[in-house]
Amino acid sequence: MIGLTILVALIALLAVVRKFIILEVQDVSAGHLLGLAAITLVLGLTYGLIREAV
Repeated sequence: MIGLTILVALIALLAVVRKFIILEVQDVSAGHLLGLAAITLVLGLTYGLIREAV
């Protein structure tokens, strides 16, 4: 069960990172970039905490 949780967290993190890679910076507002950065930070911390618990 923990392995599946780690996999889901990693896939979510990779999906957000992919969004950053294909992002057109000229077309995006600062609030949108800040939101993506916050989501990435939270997903990274969550992934790290789950990995540490295992």
